[in-house]
Amino acid sequence: MKYSTVEERLSTFVGWPHRHTPYPLDLARAGFYYIGPGDRVRCAYCNGDLNNWSATDNPLKEHIRLLPLCPFLDGSYKPVKVSQESKSGWVQTKRDRLKSFIGWNGQVDPRQLAHAGFYYLGNSDRVQCFSCQTIFRDWVAGDDPWIEHSKWYPDCPYIQLCLGKEIVKEIRRNVLKNAPIDVVDCVH
Repeated sequence: MKYSTVEERLSTFVGWPHRHTPYPLDLARAGFYYIGPGDRVRCAYCNGDLNNWSATDNPLKEHIRLLPLCPFLDGSYKPVKVSQESKSGWVQTKRDRLKSFIGWNGQVDPRQLAHAGFYYLGNSDRVQCFSCQTIFRDWVAGDDPWIEHSKWYPDCPYIQLCLGKEIVKEIRRNVLKNAPIDVVDCVH
């Protein structure tokens, strides 16, 4: 597939008209390549076009908001590589992770958890990331799985792929506060 890598998408931003955010790297990480005219970009996975970007727009959030069924967003197009010793290869897609939430009675929407890389472990409100294997628990109403995941395990390959390193750094800088959940690292 053409434009399947961040580098390929980034190479299309020659002539990008904005000096402000969103920056070409952030757009490329969110699945977009530049087509013009103006600031029109296209998703390499769903072919959705977006334009009229403002300095406050977050490309990934706009992608999720305006093109929510895109396969790039749920990981169903190209699953993130999971290490060979991982036992969670069966939950690489959002659809499979969502199926694990049968019997879930936690305070956070399972769709949000699955989208942020988590699957349900079947007891209490314990969930685990399919990519970094980190276990989270003690969720409270209002928790944002993307933010919690970024705060507590910023090096997760899935989080970095979906959000980009700069967004993860920004979350850690601006949102770090008293943690409403505990994090338990998995022993490999």
